[in-house]
Amino acid sequence: MKVSPDPVAEKYLRSYAEATGAWAHYLEDWAPFTSAVVVPAYREKANVIRSLLKKVKCQGHALVILVVNQPEGASPEAHQINQELIRALAGELTFIRKFDGTHLSFYQRAHEQGGKISLALIDGTSTAYCLHNRDGVGRARKMGMDFALALYEMGLLTARFVGSSDADAFLPEEYFSTLTRAGQGDFFQKNTLKEQRTCSALLFPYEHIAHEDRSLFARMQEVEASFRYYVLGLAKANSPYAFHSLGSALAVSLPHYARVRGFPNRQAGEDFYVLGKLCKLAPMIRLVSPRVSIETRLSDRVPFGTGPSLQRAQELASTSSFLGYNPQAFMYLEAFLKVMTQAAEGGSLNEVVLNQLPAWAQQLGEKIWLKLAPHLQSCPSSTHRRRCFHDQFDALATLQFIHLAHERELNKVPLRDALIELGCISPEQSIQSGLASLRAQEEALPTLVGPA
Repeated sequence: MKVSPDPVAEKYLRSYAEATGAWAHYLEDWAPFTSAVVVPAYREKANVIRSLLKKVKCQGHALVILVVNQPEGASPEAHQINQELIRALAGELTFIRKFDGTHLSFYQRAHEQGGKISLALIDGTSTAYCLHNRDGVGRARKMGMDFALALYEMGLLTARFVGSSDADAFLPEEYFSTLTRAGQGDFFQKNTLKEQRTCSALLFPYEHIAHEDRSLFARMQEVEASFRYYVLGLAKANSPYAFHSLGSALAVSLPHYARVRGFPNRQAGEDFYVLGKLCKLAPMIRLVSPRVSIETRLSDRVPFGTGPSLQRAQELASTSSFLGYNPQAFMYLEAFLKVMTQAAEGGSLNEVVLNQLPAWAQQLGEKIWLKLAPHLQSCPSSTHRRRCFHDQFDALATLQFIHLAHERELNKVPLRDALIELGCISPEQSIQSGLASLRAQEEALPTLVGPA
């Protein structure tokens, strides 16, 4: 048992967690686990675990929490694919036990050099645990992460950071050791932090791997470049929310996870929302290694995200250029943030300066100020007032600002032109040849992420 139980985590598990949290005690005989990763899977190939763990090494006892899920009314074909994956686990791993009264099974893999890997299967394909009409991958991640939180609170899992991945990812060699070391002081020093800090999440670098279909891979590179363009655009605008939110390339601190009440039950974007909340509690850490590799593939499992973006890019490839946000939107954001943060720090809004912005941005600034001003009176310093503004104008509000700029005034432009204008690539580079430069620019961004 943990020496000091966390009352917030206990309340979360008691009042807000999925039923899977109550199953953690079944693994007592095989604990402790030194690290863990949660992987949702729906209509995935049978060799998903072999692919996921192909490169990874383990020096301790790692636990993969696989949540095989499907919605109510899933097609017979989808159900069959899920069942084939579940049956295939016995060929990849050694079946240990299925626990009566639950949809939890436990498997182990042959000992690694210096460690071992186990797998907890949460079978979400039955009526009781199927995803309901409004449920999505967010609930599947929550089922797995709540299980991990319960393990941690019982002292059966020692690492406070738990990875979140996907079935199309290939975990890097040092993945589990990174999760294990992330709670140790020397880890932070090696990542250039001046002092040990409690952080709420780890953001892994990532890349999409080459595909035999060169056209498809070229489109994937455009999609990836658009993600990196958004992050670099926010960084140039001095936004504290310049980070990626990929469910396959992050890890959450379990104590912080409980305080934001877990992954939201969304059909997509659950990673964006949970990171947006976590970074308000404590800084997130932008890692420069190890890098997660992600498969290039089309997917319709979620309504928006990487798979659907690639699908749209492929459909438009022969008729139009890949479009991105207008760089002017980030310039407007930079000016808006400067006006509003200065107003927050000083306690008054300079309407003369605000009026230099477009009318729609002026209206937004005035609306925000009306809500913000009363809260600033209780802030003890300009730093606290600045933080108060960023807590209100958060990651979601930032994205909405960029969208509003395009709704009211701007048009999207060819992504390559946008990247050149923002100074992300040179005029001689293509999107594909400039990807390495985009990754390098991200690596140079501050290690600490968020307003905290």
